[in-house]
Amino acid sequence: MNKNEITAKIKEKALDLGFTDIGFTRAKEVKNEENNLINWLNAGYHADMQYLVNNINIRLNPELLLENTKTIISLISKFLTKK
Repeated sequence: MNKNEITAKIKEKALDLGFTDIGFTRAKEVKNEENNLINWLNAGYHADMQYLVNNINIRLNPELLLENTKTIISLISKFLTKK
């Protein structure tokens, strides 16, 4: 199976599981973005997702979490809740 076939299978499975969208990006260090991330967090844009303030160094360089990481897969799910 080639890369495009694997990507298509992952997308298909994600949609079957109810995710509304999926994206792929290279897992590489994001240089010169620390200030933007800190400013975003300080502005409170992370809402109640307090875990985002942890492990800033890993958020900027995913290979620190898992050596030889090649790709990051991001999933979107829309959940409607009544308050």
